[in-house]
Amino acid sequence: METNIEWFQKVIYDITHDKNVVNNLSNILIALTALNSNQLKYTSSSLNLSNVFDCLNCSNKEQIDLACEVLKTFFKVQDPAAILSQYGISMLRALNHPNVEVKELVLQELNRAASEPMLTPRLCEERDLLLCVVTCVGHEDNSVARPSVQFLVKLGSTLEGTKSLFSTSMLETLNRVAQLNDINRFRVYEIIVEISTVFQPGLEASRTSGLLDAVLEELKSDDILTVLNTLELFQIIVEISTVFQSGLEASRTSGLLDAVLEELKSDDILTVLNTLELFQIIVEISTVCQPGLEASRTSGLLDAVLEELKSDDILTVLNTLELFQIIVEISTVCQPGLEASRTSGLLDAVLEELKSDDILAVLNTLELITKLALTHHGFQYLESHGVVRHLAEKLCGKEGEAFLSYFLLGLVKFFGNVAQLRPQETFHDYPEAMTAIFRTIQEDADQNLVLVALETFGYIATTTHGKWVLHKKGIYMKEIMNRIMEIVLKWPTDSRVRGLNVLANLLRLKVSDQDTEMLAVVREWFNLLGSTDHVMTKVGDMAQQPFPEIKLAVLMLLQVLAEQPWSQQYIRNTPGLLEFLLDRNSDSTMLEKTARFAVIESLAESPTSEAVFGEEMVKQFKRFTKEGAVYVQLQTEVAIEKAD
Repeated sequence: METNIEWFQKVIYDITHDKNVVNNLSNILIALTALNSNQLKYTSSSLNLSNVFDCLNCSNKEQIDLACEVLKTFFKVQDPAAILSQYGISMLRALNHPNVEVKELVLQELNRAASEPMLTPRLCEERDLLLCVVTCVGHEDNSVARPSVQFLVKLGSTLEGTKSLFSTSMLETLNRVAQLNDINRFRVYEIIVEISTVFQPGLEASRTSGLLDAVLEELKSDDILTVLNTLELFQIIVEISTVFQSGLEASRTSGLLDAVLEELKSDDILTVLNTLELFQIIVEISTVCQPGLEASRTSGLLDAVLEELKSDDILTVLNTLELFQIIVEISTVCQPGLEASRTSGLLDAVLEELKSDDILAVLNTLELITKLALTHHGFQYLESHGVVRHLAEKLCGKEGEAFLSYFLLGLVKFFGNVAQLRPQETFHDYPEAMTAIFRTIQEDADQNLVLVALETFGYIATTTHGKWVLHKKGIYMKEIMNRIMEIVLKWPTDSRVRGLNVLANLLRLKVSDQDTEMLAVVREWFNLLGSTDHVMTKVGDMAQQPFPEIKLAVLMLLQVLAEQPWSQQYIRNTPGLLEFLLDRNSDSTMLEKTARFAVIESLAESPTSEAVFGEEMVKQFKRFTKEGAVYVQLQTEVAIEKAD
């Protein structure tokens, strides 16, 4: 460790004295890649990086880029408070640098610091730094302006940060930036509106500064783009109403809610469509709590939403249908949310779409209610209203829609999600639906449909409860494993990858879930694939094929097998497989290195490994993991002069 530090110190010393700066920065960057996280953290805290900051003071693009990468690598393991304390002045200079990448580096670190509330007082003390960030809001490059806006919003989301941001000097700079052009003006507005939504003091500070009134004034503009952009910010303002009662009152008092209603009367279709987007917020108010529902009713907004469903304008109806997503989202959160949605009549309107003749409307609705079905209260509601039974009948073709490819994928995914959460109940109450999915695996010629059906059973098997239910089905698993083996060996590459992933899901068993019975079940499933020697040989062969996707999928499967004692024996008994797993040289990508590392790590940490592989082999596993996913063995070459 000390030798490493001494080397870094020497190279940084050489940089200070302008000795091969570019070459030395490049060497530092290469050396850093060889350090693990602990070594990197120790090295970073032991060095003074001010000299690396000084490397930015030049016009050499290569030198600037290398210095940025070195600083970025060091900073990612350092505490933001330490960086701010030690390099505050250097960061201020860097923010004034003409190079975009240098500004991005500093803004990234400032955003990291602003994410820690304890650092807010420290940041507020850096007045010059904050003024420089405000100036960056007006930068022509969005990669600089965007993180500047994000930083100021984070800072202004605290009481102390709000006071600092709305101080006289900061407001003067904000106004100066806003006056540069329309883009910058709306960037400043975004900061103001975002801060106003967080808490009452933020809203009050925005009002006092006059900037919030400036946002509202934009609604009166003759410039349609200006109005549309203001309407977009308007959504955020209206969100205040959903957070707390005082926010609702503030929105009413300011005239914002009346302005929303007024925009609906416009003859301009673009204005109406944008205003319709605000209805999402109105519906959200209605579904969160009873007071919100009453407030929306009283204001006339909720009735306006429902009225739009009767429109002859297809664009208006489509926009209104987007609101259904909000209804379902709120209904999934809690029982009161579902009750409020039901009482409003909106949830029934969502379910009614399942009876539509429009296949796209039905598919979109099916996707929405799948999310609702994954909650206990949501599933009870759907079941009590006959929705689940209706979908089961459609899946089985009792309504003449048997296995229509447009509809079947959505139905299979719906029942797969439900069965993963409550396998016993789903197989018991809707056996015909699960049988229909199983038959898809056996009979359907649509390869994608077969794979989705297999993935459904693989998803069900991600829980031990799901595994037990599938195990009791007997014939199911024999057919499933036969089909998987066929796919893995004969189908196109992308299908083979999906088949291997399904197999991994079926066989995955966490160490904490490994009891004698569960291990026996999973081992029995694996043996259904065919002769153990044959299957494991095929697995080893696929891992060495020149297809990165296949190799990754096989390594993921081997990682699953590496965690269980019976499959550890299969790995040990397969000729050449252990040697392949311990050979780092066959990996060409970082993903492959990481996947291989995960396999060896599982073998090293498994409590049964030593009994299966022996003490010496486990030592090799542990040495491999200690070296990390990326490790290059250094070779020393010694030149010997031949004697005459």
